[in-house]
Amino acid sequence: QRHPAAFPEVLVKMILEVYSGEGDTVVDPFMGSGTTLYVAKKMGRRSIGFELDENYCQGARLLLAQMVLGQDLLVPEQEQVGLPWKEEEGGDE
Repeated sequence: QRHPAAFPEVLVKMILEVYSGEGDTVVDPFMGSGTTLYVAKKMGRRSIGFELDENYCQGARLLLAQMVLGQDLLVPEQEQVGLPWKEEEGGDE
């Protein structure tokens, strides 16, 4: 399920660079699809997220579990726009 208020990974990265440091804990009270938690993990931050919609919780859980396991999601190219695990800035990994 696509989240209606998804925002680019690069935006989250810019915000976290300014307002947090490596090892800090980032709290996202409106977790949605998990973009903030995903980026925080990539940047060496711990994170806690809250979400009321069970479907979005499941999606974020899957995203983060696959990140930890080093697996890529198999998503058709036309569905990859705006997904948090897609690098939108050319990829630095």
